[in-house]
Amino acid sequence: MLRLTLDSLQWLGCLFGISGALLLALNNRRSGLGFILYLVSNGFWVLYAISIKSDGLLMMQCIYTVTSVIGIYRWMFSQRRIPDIGVITQPSHNKHYVKSN
Repeated sequence: MLRLTLDSLQWLGCLFGISGALLLALNNRRSGLGFILYLVSNGFWVLYAISIKSDGLLMMQCIYTVTSVIGIYRWMFSQRRIPDIGVITQPSHNKHYVKSN
């Protein structure tokens, strides 16, 4: 059976979290996979928080887990497909917007 040390848990959580952030920052067709990497990271951080009895870290990672699941759902099921150039386009309702004082 695989036994992860505390150092392994925190470094795996860190690496998966950084990888997820980089994927999301790219804002391309595969960016949604960043939420999956975040979810894996959350799992490692939850195990780490339980191991060191850190209630604050555990609470934060549980909330982050919820946001990761929401991100996965939105990316996979409720978002318009991203064009091949990898840019999400937003409709412009008013091209002639003038800021009033």
